[in-house]
Amino acid sequence: MASMRNMPESLMQSCRKVANEAPSDVQSNLIRAWDNFSPDTFESCSKPNEMKACLFSLCWFHAVVCGRRRFGQQGWSRKYSFNTGDLVICSNVLRSYLDASPSVPWDDIRYIFGEIMYGGHITDPWDRRTCNTYLQVYQQEGLFNGLELAPGFKSPSPNEMDYTAYIKYAEKSMPPESPLLFGLHPNAEIGYLTNSTEKLFFDILAMGGDGDGASGDDNSRGNAVREVMSNIQERLPEEFEMVSLSLKAKPLLEGPSGPYIVVALQECGRINALISEIRKSISDLDKGLKGQLNMSQAMEDLVSAFVLNQWPGRNPFSKCMWEKLAWPSQKNLMSQFSDLLLRVEQLVHWTAELETPKSIWLPGLFNPSSYLTAAQQVTARKTGLALDKMTIETHVTNIWDASEVKD
Repeated sequence: MASMRNMPESLMQSCRKVANEAPSDVQSNLIRAWDNFSPDTFESCSKPNEMKACLFSLCWFHAVVCGRRRFGQQGWSRKYSFNTGDLVICSNVLRSYLDASPSVPWDDIRYIFGEIMYGGHITDPWDRRTCNTYLQVYQQEGLFNGLELAPGFKSPSPNEMDYTAYIKYAEKSMPPESPLLFGLHPNAEIGYLTNSTEKLFFDILAMGGDGDGASGDDNSRGNAVREVMSNIQERLPEEFEMVSLSLKAKPLLEGPSGPYIVVALQECGRINALISEIRKSISDLDKGLKGQLNMSQAMEDLVSAFVLNQWPGRNPFSKCMWEKLAWPSQKNLMSQFSDLLLRVEQLVHWTAELETPKSIWLPGLFNPSSYLTAAQQVTARKTGLALDKMTIETHVTNIWDASEVKD
């Protein structure tokens, strides 16, 4: 609870992990922020009413900027470490400026909050503009005249409120949680809810474990794993013959298309390492399920990934090596395996005669930037210009089928 000052020792001793994370909803964030202060915060200021109204608005601002993080890049372009320390320091600055000024210096406090305290975390100019816009709305003269902080939630009159009354007001008068409280369109919540649902069901599957040990559960789990293994083994392509490819590429490396040949060999080497690891790990797992080998932790992690339809090794604690040898991706197991087959198909066509392709699926490479660098190197050699003078031009075409490319 936000009002809990001390964590009970018995609770800490019975926990494996104690987390102190900011809640995602505005109401909890607002009450949590307000709980950092006490009635002495107002009484020690020469303008207690102005201090109450401005501080409550500041707590609302803190709750909004922290709550926007749940909307991903629609909330903030990057993850910023807004924390309670920013709020407390801003409250100290607010009290000092109120004591030193005959009236509330709105421009000064908005600049300090938006450009120095909270703005000190922000690196993106659009995010900085969003932060300053919030302060333009929340920190102004209208706070003393029922300013609407959000649709249906007004700033209460400080003359009629004490410390506890503000908490009760936040608990009873807060509108239902929605993106409108953050000034966002209602559709902004679709992505957040979708991601939360996917994460929830994935966590449920991940925590399911091996079931209760019943033979029916074990059989269904084993059948599912064997079905995935059989599917991958049947479709897994052969590795590229690197010795033959190297001999074929050797006379071409000194030619005008040499940089492209180097990229092709590198891509074949990387895809070979991944295919080899997939074939070896599935073979070991097959022997382990048959009792020919002891089940290792890597095999157990591979089984868990197959059951969850997850690319093995994506779990940071997994001992399986697929993820470390693959390209960056968030797709599930079968979708990423289909990508693997498409990448192999592209390399097969490329290495058939080692001719530079007229069209290439750039994201289908492990290192796309190496191909772009090769294009710059070839152009630099052809024109006799310096490599650092080369740049990449992008032109949009209406070609949908790669086979239509003739040049």
